[in-house]
Amino acid sequence: MPSWMIELFAEETLTQLFWIITLAGAPFWGLMIFLPGKPYTRHLCTPYLAPPIFALGLIYLYYQLWSVGLPDAPTGLDYSDQAAVATHPLVLLILWSHAQILNLFLGESIYIDARKRKWSIPVELVLCWLLGPIGLLVYALRLMLAKAGGK
Repeated sequence: MPSWMIELFAEETLTQLFWIITLAGAPFWGLMIFLPGKPYTRHLCTPYLAPPIFALGLIYLYYQLWSVGLPDAPTGLDYSDQAAVATHPLVLLILWSHAQILNLFLGESIYIDARKRKWSIPVELVLCWLLGPIGLLVYALRLMLAKAGGK
């Protein structure tokens, strides 16, 4: 099925899916940022709980992509040929979901490490939620400064 047909007949559903994917991790991010020391935060915010559950939604998106038909394979190896694949609405949702799952996995991983060090890292977590690896970079800099300072 062509991308334009999917967008024409499912624009509202695609928008809803985008927002579901975007906000699905918000409760976990909220717990880690605002209630990092609570026992239920420690139990719920583990990289092996929510990200694998959200991966089930990703598998569903792959199934939907298979059902409506895969986008045309890129004809070349240059940027524009590769980017054309990402313009398919379901491929875009798959890529967005993938990024959100990885950001949550990364955020929960640094949350656990920071908890062991008894650090508060709300800035790093917000950056990780919104910008993924940038939050990891800031956290890594903090680790290096702590090691340099002997802490």
